[in-house]
Amino acid sequence: MTSDCQLPGKRGPKTALSDEELLQEIRTVLKASPFLGEGHRKVKARFAAKGIRVGKNRVLRLMREHGLLASVRRGHPHGDRSHSGRIRTERPDELWCTDASRFWTKAEGWCWFFAAVDHCVSDVVGWHVAKKGDRWAALERSAKGCEPTWAASRGRSPWGSVCGTTGAHSTAPGSSRPRSNGSASALRPPT
Repeated sequence: MTSDCQLPGKRGPKTALSDEELLQEIRTVLKASPFLGEGHRKVKARFAAKGIRVGKNRVLRLMREHGLLASVRRGHPHGDRSHSGRIRTERPDELWCTDASRFWTKAEGWCWFFAAVDHCVSDVVGWHVAKKGDRWAALERSAKGCEPTWAASRGRSPWGSVCGTTGAHSTAPGSSRPRSNGSASALRPPT
């Protein structure tokens, strides 16, 4: 009785390089790299440039088994991007935020309310109502809030009475914490 079955082994076509030979090539590529660590995709791309055909999953497996992958991603170049939990600032004009809230009107249907809020004094430095809620509408009043005002040049609060002319209103800042925390859902444009 003859059998055409092959002994169990690795599935797929025979590769040109064994795992040991490929591991040696991986180490060679990593030594030639000017960076501290490389990922499996870059190593595979360097193999393709050399004419070595190999699957990325095989490169990943070998690099993982032998601890050759870049350890971890480095931190953000400008420091930690996570929020520190402190949104109150010492002076006005240090930290602004924009937020949006969608609301329904009988005459216009769905509309968008955008607010630019100064975190220190919890003032709305600008607001804008638009039919379309895109990034341009969100930045409309922020740009207006960035314009210098006559009050600021005379040593007065730039957000006092001038806000009435730019379409903004104050949320009457409290002594301890901002009422709005920069959230437009807590604010509504004056009617």
